[in-house]
Amino acid sequence: MLTSGVLERATGPYASPMHIVPKDGGKDIRIVGDFRALNQSIVKDTYQIPGILEFRNKMKDAKFFSTLDLKSGFHQLPLAKEDRQKPTLCTPWGSFKLHSLLLRLI
Repeated sequence: MLTSGVLERATGPYASPMHIVPKDGGKDIRIVGDFRALNQSIVKDTYQIPGILEFRNKMKDAKFFSTLDLKSGFHQLPLAKEDRQKPTLCTPWGSFKLHSLLLRLI
């Protein structure tokens, strides 16, 4: 992940613990970050989600649509440079900041 540019070594005010959990089936592992403390410390954007009629009216003349490949959805959405320090993981090998958003639909 370091050589591919997905993350880099970090120092700074943010740090979240890393956990290792088994993937489905139990043979492989997944490295995850616990960002609950980070989520409580940042200012969230607030806006009202549009209703279905408002959404439909805005989309009626649309000609182009985009999709996100959730099969390989990890590390597809780059983070803004000023926000890359926030999702920093503490590991036994040091701290690392992420360059992209990790997606997981629950």
